[in-house]
Amino acid sequence: MSDITGEVTAKLGGKTYRLYLGMRGIGQLQQEFGKDLAPIMEAAGGMPDAGDGDQAEAASLPDLQALIRVVEVSLARFHSDEADDYLAGDLLQADIGLAPRLIFAAIPQASEDPAPSGTSPRRGKAAPAGKSKARR
Repeated sequence: MSDITGEVTAKLGGKTYRLYLGMRGIGQLQQEFGKDLAPIMEAAGGMPDAGDGDQAEAASLPDLQALIRVVEVSLARFHSDEADDYLAGDLLQADIGLAPRLIFAAIPQASEDPAPSGTSPRRGKAAPAGKSKARR
């Protein structure tokens, strides 16, 4: 995991990329895909199950352009000089779960999974003063 909410690392071809999806990126995606990010949130919900048949897979295939766009926007902060028309797609092809992880990292409430025990939803943040001390 990362220390900054919205940051995820991905590896491709022996290189590690830091991807960041923050408020600015979410806002940009909302302008492109609507306030509720419907195509992205639907795609983040899951991939087709194997063995469902060709028609079922085609019917439930996520909006790949929306997922690619999530990765493209996330590359802007740390890798804008390296990002080309193919890098986001290549990263997503190497790890189809990358876009959903970015969404869940940027908007923790989007995930139904609770934070792991002993962690704060704001990773890297110390507990407020007095909260970790035992009562006297």
